[in-house]
Formats: sequence, C-alpha cells, structure tokens
Amino acid sequence: MAVLASRTDIGDRRRWPRQPRAIPIRLHGVDRAGAAFNREASTLDISRGGILVVVREPLPDCESLHLEIPRRELAGESELRLLAAPGLRARVARVIDFGQCSMVGLEFHKRIPAGPEARPLSATL
Repeated sequence: MAVLASRTDIGDRRRWPRQPRAIPIRLHGVDRAGAAFNREASTLDISRGGILVVVREPLPDCESLHLEIPRRELAGESELRLLAAPGLRARVARVIDFGQCSMVGLEFHKRIPAGPEARPLSATL
C-alpha cells in the first residue's frame, strides 16, 4: 500500500495547506487521439493549487482536464465555492494506480485566490 505524505526529508514542500474533503466531481478532457472523455471522481483533499481525487476508471493521456464540481457540494464553504466556477482546468501531476482505482493529483492552471485578491463568488461565476 502506498502512503502519500506532505512532508519529506527536506521539509514540507506544499505551497498551500490541504483541506480534506470528499466531494463528487466529474473530469472532462480530450485524449491525445482527439477523443472526448469524462470520468466520475471523488476528491480526497483540496488546496488552492490543486486537488487529489480518486477515479475508478483510468484517465487517458491528455494535456489538461476540465473539472465540474457541483455548487451544492460546496454550500457553506465560502473559500471553496470558487472551485465551482465554470472552466476550472487542471493538469495531471501524478497518478498512483491501486488496480481497481487510482489516486490522481491535479494541479490547477490558475490557483484559487485567497484573502483580499479573492473575487466575490457572484463575480467569478
């Protein structure tokens, strides 16, 4: 069994803290042959720079993915509501295959803003 750790011998390399969240999402993309695909997934944790998900079907090789996160799943989570913005894109940073499922680390093309630079949800959606 593989274990993911946020700390290494050289210290914590994460740029943003991760928040454990289990949220059903959909991943959409186009593989290198030009065929469109989509996969159901569930988040394990979320940060401003990326997201860790579990998928049951393998992801085809692709340049980037579009994430579809239902707004209702983020109700009451003011900082995370920006994740429900249409057009949220990410690249596959790593895949850990467990046979019947895979953990996939996705890095957002643009990080989710925080604090004073964060736009109100109505301006983002």
